[in-house]
Amino acid sequence: MRSKGRSLSMAALAIGAILPTFSQAQPARNNGAVFVMTNAVDRNEVIAFKRGADGSLQPGKTFRTGGRGSGGVTDPLGSQGALTLSQDHSLLFAVNAGSGDISVFQVHGANLLLVDKAASGGAAPVAVAQRGNLVYVTNEGASSSVSGFSLSKDGKLKPISHSLAYLSTGNSGPGSLSFSPDGQFLLVTEKLTNNIDAFHVQLDGTLAPVVVNPSADPGLFAVTFAPNGTALMAETGPAGGMNASTISAWAFPLLGQQHAGTW
Repeated sequence: MRSKGRSLSMAALAIGAILPTFSQAQPARNNGAVFVMTNAVDRNEVIAFKRGADGSLQPGKTFRTGGRGSGGVTDPLGSQGALTLSQDHSLLFAVNAGSGDISVFQVHGANLLLVDKAASGGAAPVAVAQRGNLVYVTNEGASSSVSGFSLSKDGKLKPISHSLAYLSTGNSGPGSLSFSPDGQFLLVTEKLTNNIDAFHVQLDGTLAPVVVNPSADPGLFAVTFAPNGTALMAETGPAGGMNASTISAWAFPLLGQQHAGTW
């Protein structure tokens, strides 16, 4: 194993996940359900599976998002967080990459109720992050960007004025985004540039100018936070590499962290 010290020039980071063809949200432990997304180009849908006490799954209902996916069969979105549960597991967010919008469902066990759909603020949204009453989505199409929304208690999204922010390049291939544990920073991973974009979240929900950080290793994909606030990033390694994937832990001086490494 390799160990390398790393630190970001600006605090914060986070993760989610996608499966080929289907996007998966981690189940709420008390809901007894697992949700996957079809990403179908003609009609995007979320499929609910009832989960037994032994972990077994039974097919449940299918719920329309009201939007369209991008289609494709081999990890077409290439992101983590296309289907995301809220912190309290009461809401489920789904991206509609084909129609450029986000759907919000209320979660009732293995049943979903569509309560809102909002334009993503860009083209081809691929991932969503939520913390408190703040939601951000990253858009892959056109000029790669992030856009913010305020979230009401009943799941309604309201665009935040002047929240649109661009990533390091127009075609950066965003893979994931997440808020720091204290909610002060938003980080975005870029697959094509191998960069980590760090944004300071301001009091009005908008973002300060981006600070770009190079990844520790090739193949940057997704990021998440450990309970202690350390940022963990997943890297697939160089193309064609065998057993080359790594997870790097990042220190953030503004969060009081001192060291980090790669494994």
